[in-house]
Amino acid sequence: MVIPASDIGSTTTKLVAFELEGGGLRELGSVEVGDFVYETQVLCIDPPASVCLSPCHGFVTGINYRKGTVTVRHDMSPIRIESPLPGTVAETDGRRTVTVRSRCMRLQGVLGFGSTLWGSIAVSMDTAEEGDILIMPGPVGSGELDLAREKGIKALVAPSIPAGELVRWLGRGPGLFITGNEETPLSLLILQGTGGSVLTPYTWEALKELSGRQGATMVRAGTLPPFLAVTMEGEGAGDRRPGAIYGS
Repeated sequence: MVIPASDIGSTTTKLVAFELEGGGLRELGSVEVGDFVYETQVLCIDPPASVCLSPCHGFVTGINYRKGTVTVRHDMSPIRIESPLPGTVAETDGRRTVTVRSRCMRLQGVLGFGSTLWGSIAVSMDTAEEGDILIMPGPVGSGELDLAREKGIKALVAPSIPAGELVRWLGRGPGLFITGNEETPLSLLILQGTGGSVLTPYTWEALKELSGRQGATMVRAGTLPPFLAVTMEGEGAGDRRPGAIYGS
């Protein structure tokens, strides 16, 4: 009978050892130290019927005939994940997920194209810098979109966009579903819809107060509408640094 002996993990490696009940390996076949094995490949056999299958791809790094163990090591490249906004780590799930809590203002949109991006909030095309998220008070057209792309602006937020300009910018009509992975020169978040609507003076004055703070566009697949999240005072104001690493 073959039973698992241990399963040890880290951020870069996964070690799995198997042991034959009662100790000792009866037959190992052609597997030797240094061999690369595939998931479900036979590592050893305990006659007449029990077999030990590799649980993952990797290299055989150790065989102990006395203890009856075979160790398979799977080297994995670290995955760099950045937090789009500064905040406090509120919860972790082993090495799989991290929840970061940040006090933010949420600006709801109705149309979003592009991906999740973050940067410093700018409220004027003249003062916007490369990597910024630009908020505009009126409809966005081809001139603003082209200039934003040339300046290296990451995302543009506007109340509206004429339908013809949207088709020209996308190169096609907008689809029914938003995936959050649209190939666009920059992310675009529309707050009210197609047409020529503008922000009210009160709303625009309030949004101008966000200048210099850290923001992030959230464009995702599914039923969650796109939105812009902006950190409140004391959390990322004027911080142009990339998001903090929170996992691997």
